[in-house]
Amino acid sequence: MTTPPDASPLDPCVRPEAVIVIEGAVINIGGSPAPVVSCLRRFRPRAALLIASPQSRPEIPGIVGRLDWHFQYAVEELADSENVVAIYLQLRRRIPAWLRERQLSPEAVLADITPGTKAMSCGLMLAGCEFLRHFNYTGGARRDKAGLGIVLDDAERPVETDNPWDALAVRETELAMELLRGDHAAAAAQVLERAAERSSLRRHELELIAAFCRLLVLADRFEFALAARGLYQIRPQIHQAPLFRSLLPEIERLLTHWSQLQRETAGNYIGPHPAVVRELLANSLRRARQSRYEDAIARLYRAAELIAQDAVAQCYGGSLGHVPKACLSMELQARFEGAGFPLMMPRQDSQGSPISNPQAKAYYQLGLKHLFDALAWSDRLEDRSIAQMYSDLAGPLLARNQSIGGHGLRPAGEVHFQALLRPLLACLHLGETDLPVWPALNLNRV
Repeated sequence: MTTPPDASPLDPCVRPEAVIVIEGAVINIGGSPAPVVSCLRRFRPRAALLIASPQSRPEIPGIVGRLDWHFQYAVEELADSENVVAIYLQLRRRIPAWLRERQLSPEAVLADITPGTKAMSCGLMLAGCEFLRHFNYTGGARRDKAGLGIVLDDAERPVETDNPWDALAVRETELAMELLRGDHAAAAAQVLERAAERSSLRRHELELIAAFCRLLVLADRFEFALAARGLYQIRPQIHQAPLFRSLLPEIERLLTHWSQLQRETAGNYIGPHPAVVRELLANSLRRARQSRYEDAIARLYRAAELIAQDAVAQCYGGSLGHVPKACLSMELQARFEGAGFPLMMPRQDSQGSPISNPQAKAYYQLGLKHLFDALAWSDRLEDRSIAQMYSDLAGPLLARNQSIGGHGLRPAGEVHFQALLRPLLACLHLGETDLPVWPALNLNRV
């Protein structure tokens, strides 16, 4: 904050441990020179931008003459000192230009909103919130007009605050919430991280929210192990943060979901993938809300494939569309080969060592259509039900293959996405509301 080391903090935004030397000041000029002189004497800037109306401009030489040090100053005369919009627009152009001219950092510049018309104070406050970090108002207990008028000379009392937009990060949290509603977690994290650097009141809270958003990004790009470990690490801080208090059940469900995803995607895992399927569907909905239908359909394609792969693994053995030949009866081997299912004979194991008997390790590699064909031969009713789903998927899958994200040049849109999503949800006996969702953060607690 701007408070000198020997001054008492007068505002909750004050951080005495972070003293900043004020090198520049932007000050309104009104009919009384006393508050201007008080502010300049207090902070002794090397440069000042004096905002004056045609009526108050003649006061400037007398103000400068009462100061005992030399500083550079520029005068900005307002075209209309009673029109807040006109003042804001004029200062919005002038302040950043003046900062560049004087090579001043916004961190080291203060705006004093005390003198001038009320419209001038409003205009400077609005423009200053965009470009400056610190504000000053010169108040005082002794005033004329029975305590309702201007502060009496030598009774001035400075009241300093941080820029409220920076201190409270209201704009950034509103933007971050809007980004999260659109599933743009990475952009939300960037906004919150920048806000945390400037905020004097919410820094730790904003850093925690940004860290949580970064975990959403990891899960959104299928890095479930990193997301689960990261959420487990910041879980104690989340449980202590008032902002997350109402969301703790959702946070715990999310941690459970990510932990299950971590298990199902581990390299040594053999078994069904129900959590991965649900996450693929949820991820597809996030992409669809962003109008990224090609990406959304790609995730649905993988979900359909994984549903069939899990069913084939339960029915015939193997995993992820790889069915060991040794697991099948001679009748099924003949049926697989008669249907043209590719038979693979690995020459090396997972460590790269030669396999002495490749025939013993042979497996059938089933693509999407082959998976559903194989399920149609199953004795189990649930497998044959999944196989029948392919007739509902064929049209949307053809559209996907003809799209620019598949093998053609046509765009894929919402119609194709919904046509593929509906049979998948029906197959799983799920609705969209049954899929995992991100917690709805309400970041504005002010």
